[in-house]
Amino acid sequence: MRYRTPGGLYPTCIALQDAGAYVIAHPIGDGPVDADRTLLFEVRNNVATLIRDFGIEVTGIGCVADSLFAVDGYSGLYRFRDGQWTDLPDVGDPVPRINALRTVAGKLYGLTSEGVICLWQDPAWVEVTPNDDDTYLFDLALDGSGKMVATGDNGFLAYVVNGAFQQIDVPTNASLTSVFALSKDTMLVTGWNATALIGNADQLTQLNVDGRTETLMNSVRWDNKVLIAAGEEILELNGTTLSVFDSTPAIRLTCDGNQLWKQYGRGVDKFESGRWINIPLIADI
Repeated sequence: MRYRTPGGLYPTCIALQDAGAYVIAHPIGDGPVDADRTLLFEVRNNVATLIRDFGIEVTGIGCVADSLFAVDGYSGLYRFRDGQWTDLPDVGDPVPRINALRTVAGKLYGLTSEGVICLWQDPAWVEVTPNDDDTYLFDLALDGSGKMVATGDNGFLAYVVNGAFQQIDVPTNASLTSVFALSKDTMLVTGWNATALIGNADQLTQLNVDGRTETLMNSVRWDNKVLIAAGEEILELNGTTLSVFDSTPAIRLTCDGNQLWKQYGRGVDKFESGRWINIPLIADI
């Protein structure tokens, strides 16, 4: 059967490396998304090639140095380097399910729904924070001063210090999906219910979102602009004012400072020469 975007594949994550990209997607049959099967595509020169058909759910991908890592629903890890795979499916036990990967300061971290941040230290995952059974973690990044910050559900925002969370007061209970350093002293935090907070750990202020209700999933810096994926549009932050950068669907943005990509429902696009170019994902499986 042939699967393709849009329609037959649902992209869930993009990772950028060496002027190219990797994309994972789940097949869509006659019913819902088949989360138990994941396809991995490598994109070079705007052409996507299927490089692996995982017979398991892959929950995230991330690049560290010259390697691409994929993590499955059991926290097993798969490394792709120099065209070769190294499978490490047993390293997930007894680590909680890892729902996303983040590369922070050149290291690979896994985020869980149990408040546990995992650090990959070959040949095993190391749990950085203790299990709390309550906090679904969404994002992990450095603030402008180099401190590690995590976001989670129900207004969770915290520094990660010596294996523990130091929570930051926020003026919302909305789930916070991303944190982004604007400067040494200022961060931008986004989340559900059109949440956009700006400031520092001492004071975060809600930005005016002009009645929007969509999730503001994440922020990137591209071409000296700060852009926010806002569901059915991309917003631009100028100072403390949000404006529309582009009226185009964007569930999540991915950027390495040079390449700008977006995923939306059943497609992935790359921004090139002032316009979005769709990158078809096609697989006969």
